[in-house]
Amino acid sequence: MKRITIIFYVFLGLLLVPFLSNVAYAGFGFGLPGVIKERAKELDKKVTYTAAGGVNHSPTCEAGTYGSYREGKTVNLTGTASDLDGDPLTYSWTQVSGPSITIHNATSPQAYFEATEVDTAGATVVVRLTVDDSRGGIARDEASVSITDSPTTPESGLIIDHTCPDISQVPAEYINLAKNSLRIWYGHTSHGSQITSGMEAMKSSLYDYNSGAGSLSYQEDDGIDLSHNGDLSWRDTTIDRLNRADNDRNVIMWSWCGGVSDNTEEGINTYLQAMDQLERDYPDVVFIYMTGHLDGTGESGNLHIRNNQIRDYCRANGKILFDFADIESYDPDGNYYLDRDADDGCYYDGGSRNWAEEWCIAHPGQCSSCDCAHSHSLNCDIKAQAFWWMMAKIAGWNPQDSQGSDTDTDTGSSTQLIQLDDLVYLGAFRLPDGSGGSNWEYSGYAMTYYPDGDPDGPDDGYPGSIFAVGHDHHQQVSEISIPVPVISPTKNSSELNMAATLQEFHDITGGMFGYLEIPRADLEYLPAQGSQTTGKLHFCWGQHFEFEQSPTHGWCELDLSAPQTTGAWHLDGYTNYATNDYLFEIPADWAAANTPGQRLATGRFRDGHWSGQGPALFAYGPWNDGNPPNSGSTLDSVTPLLLYGVQEPGAIEITNYDSMEMNGFKEPDEWSGGAWLTAGDKSAVIFAGTKVTGDCWYGYSNGVRYPIEDPLEIPVPPVPDWPHDERGWWSEGIKAQIIFYDPADLAAVAKGDMETYQPQPYASLDIDEYLFDPGFDFERGKRYFVGAVSFDRERGFLYIFERQAEENEKSLIHVWKVNG
Repeated sequence: MKRITIIFYVFLGLLLVPFLSNVAYAGFGFGLPGVIKERAKELDKKVTYTAAGGVNHSPTCEAGTYGSYREGKTVNLTGTASDLDGDPLTYSWTQVSGPSITIHNATSPQAYFEATEVDTAGATVVVRLTVDDSRGGIARDEASVSITDSPTTPESGLIIDHTCPDISQVPAEYINLAKNSLRIWYGHTSHGSQITSGMEAMKSSLYDYNSGAGSLSYQEDDGIDLSHNGDLSWRDTTIDRLNRADNDRNVIMWSWCGGVSDNTEEGINTYLQAMDQLERDYPDVVFIYMTGHLDGTGESGNLHIRNNQIRDYCRANGKILFDFADIESYDPDGNYYLDRDADDGCYYDGGSRNWAEEWCIAHPGQCSSCDCAHSHSLNCDIKAQAFWWMMAKIAGWNPQDSQGSDTDTDTGSSTQLIQLDDLVYLGAFRLPDGSGGSNWEYSGYAMTYYPDGDPDGPDDGYPGSIFAVGHDHHQQVSEISIPVPVISPTKNSSELNMAATLQEFHDITGGMFGYLEIPRADLEYLPAQGSQTTGKLHFCWGQHFEFEQSPTHGWCELDLSAPQTTGAWHLDGYTNYATNDYLFEIPADWAAANTPGQRLATGRFRDGHWSGQGPALFAYGPWNDGNPPNSGSTLDSVTPLLLYGVQEPGAIEITNYDSMEMNGFKEPDEWSGGAWLTAGDKSAVIFAGTKVTGDCWYGYSNGVRYPIEDPLEIPVPPVPDWPHDERGWWSEGIKAQIIFYDPADLAAVAKGDMETYQPQPYASLDIDEYLFDPGFDFERGKRYFVGAVSFDRERGFLYIFERQAEENEKSLIHVWKVNG
């Protein structure tokens, strides 16, 4: 057990007198007093002492700064180091996090690795340089390398044909991801305009293009096509377009007019070879091949032979093909017309009949009336839907992703874990203006998804609403809509869509928690449980400093103007330092198998060991103790799932032992949000927050340390000037991170087969690259920049608050899709 000696300093005139005590006050947050409790651990020291008593200065090192690399590219690492004593130094490069890589020349200052393959969301690899002077002095530094996707097709090729236009099969999140990540340049003449005409007819908030942020960027050159036999003017135009200094296009598409009908095998080969060379010369750009439109010559005509030449090549070489001719060879019911000499106007049987007219008459109201060049509007409608299908596929949609697997019926937990590349970043959205009695500045520590919210909202793929707590000083709750998230490459929040206020801010607690100096809180919606007749908005609230075991949890109705709040309640003898921050739903099948009647998970990570040496987590179900339980009562139905320490009876703080530490634990970490993710047969329990990097200490943000050791190693320093006058746990750097736990480990804890401190994270994901304003900002009082988390289980949308993301201190909400 760790022994702690805390020292009071009492100023008597100019005399500094130390007094031993169990508790000492130290400033923390807003310049108010705080409490020093735990002895600081031994961290990387700047000076070490040799056995002979001499002084050895530790080396210093830098791992370097690196930008973004495409997958498959070589990343050259260059580290630098120096040593005041001139000692010979040894180097070691290791990987800290991210998709697995192999570091070559890992014991040299200059090393390298190949950027691994990633999905459309990309990934971040963190590497660490360790420098050792062989006399006890060690220096470490970390560097992040962003890896981005080069969109490609499967080796078997991506053929967009008549089987693709059922747009209802395409998840909206992949349409939105395509809009956010793909930038099209399309060369065509009149026949090629059929795609654009159909897109205009189906244009909506979801299928939007060229309307600014959040819509597909779709540029056209409508004066040139793929021309005729061996003409490569289109290739030269493509090269000129891609070589422009302001080029930002990552998808190139060309269409034919009549150029396939009179083409030759050699001419088509010239086209295919030119396209292939463009792909080699511009590996970061997706090139879309195309067949020529029908001309009434049927299956025996030259057009069909040349189209098959294009199809065979694309299938054999893994190309993307928009099969223009195949799409107009079938009606939406799958009836085939090429064997009846169909043409580009949808006429067949020698022009005596028109399959598009016949189909639209048989299906009234299902065809647009757009002006479709050379053809019927239905032909344009189908091609536009096929185009959006193709965009979703290029953006990463795979209809075959959801593969079933056996589950563990004993624990209700999945046999498969959600992996880092299962999370696809979709973008962010802004919060609305203030309302009622609060606003969204300094917000973001409490949030929940409500599936039945915003019933009159647009059909844009993001139904439901979010309840969240606004300004930290007000602690009021508002309900907002969920707009389509937008990826802003320049991190310009003005490009993002803005949520709308559905219920203005209200104080749902009626002041039951009193003044909250540095509040911790969360919300979670849950449908009616036990004898309840309505779904409830469950909540927890707490203080940064907890001097007594005050009640922390409660629930209320969803009408914020008449919340009918009940509570608050204690959680079965556990300290508030471990219970009253994050709050989230436990999946019903897992709870039924492991924590019957307990559908809520709650917990807290309090810096400086007070909640243990890792995130604490407990399952509970207040409806088991009454509907509602009596105010101020203790909830007995509580099951610990994670606790990196021991709760002694009646103790305000968790007792810590060195053997009960989470891997990677650091005192200044801040795990501020959590969620129980499920996607098909995959699952994970996550915590999101601010992870410290480099050296850490208790004291002030400018590196001045405050004594917490016994005997004292340094004198009490003067308080630094603003903005470094806030005392607490600090570190050299910070990053946003998500850590992942195996639900099967938590099931083992619930059943008594594992201790509460034995589960460890199986993965971590750094997310700085997606945030708008990561890192410290001392003048703005910004030290934690990730807040609450919520999860739309039905659609797999993960919502995470970024605190103080805008210059006016308003937060943003980021969105990921969790794939199964």
